[in-house]
Amino acid sequence: MDNDHVYMDGIITKMLREQGKKKVRIYINDEFAFSLYPGEIRKLNLDEGMPLSDNLYQQINEEVLFKRAVLRAMHLLEKVDRTEFEVRKKLKENEYTPEAIDHAVNYVKQYHYLDDERYTKDYIRFKSAKSSKSKITQELRQKGVNKDLITSCMEESSFDETDLIKKWIRKKYPVMRELEWSEKQKLFASLYRKGFSTNRIEKAYSDILLDIT
Repeated sequence: MDNDHVYMDGIITKMLREQGKKKVRIYINDEFAFSLYPGEIRKLNLDEGMPLSDNLYQQINEEVLFKRAVLRAMHLLEKVDRTEFEVRKKLKENEYTPEAIDHAVNYVKQYHYLDDERYTKDYIRFKSAKSSKSKITQELRQKGVNKDLITSCMEESSFDETDLIKKWIRKKYPVMRELEWSEKQKLFASLYRKGFSTNRIEKAYSDILLDIT
C-alpha cells in the first residue's frame, strides 16, 4: 500500500536491506511500512515476527522518523523553494510514514520555510515576463498549488497580459505595420499556443496599430 496507511497491532513480517542501500525496509503484515537504519533497528529492538503495537509505532515515529523527516524537509528547501505538494511527494518517495510527513510539513510551514502563497507570488513575478496567465496557472497546478490561491495571487499581481503580448508582437515585427491576413492568422495562432486568449491578442494587436497611425 506504499506508505498510505497507519499500521497498528500488526506483525513485522519482513525486514529487507536491498543491496547497495543503507536503510532497511520494514514490512508490516506483508505490506511495506517504513525504512530504518540498522542502528535504529537495534536501538528499538525490532525483529522479524515480533508484533508492532500502536505504542511502538508511535515511538518509532516520535523518536526516529519525525526528527529525520524534518531534517530531510529542511534540506529539500535549503537551496530550492518548493510547494507543499512537492515536499510531501519527496518525503513519500523517501519512505517516511504519513505521520512523519505531516509532522515535517507542519514544522517547516510553522517557520515559513515552506509557504505556498510566497512561492506562488514569486513564481508569477518570475514567469510573467514571458508566460501567459493560463500557462503559469497550469504549471502551478502541476506543482499542487490550490487553484483559488493562484487566482488570488494573480489578482494581487501587476501582471498585464496585454503588455506582454505587445512585447511578443514587437519582437516578431520590430518595424510594425498592418499585417496581411495570412500573416495575422499565423501570428495570432502562435500567441494562442502560448496560452493567450483571442480577445487579449486582438486587443494588443489593435493597440499597436493605433500607436503607429
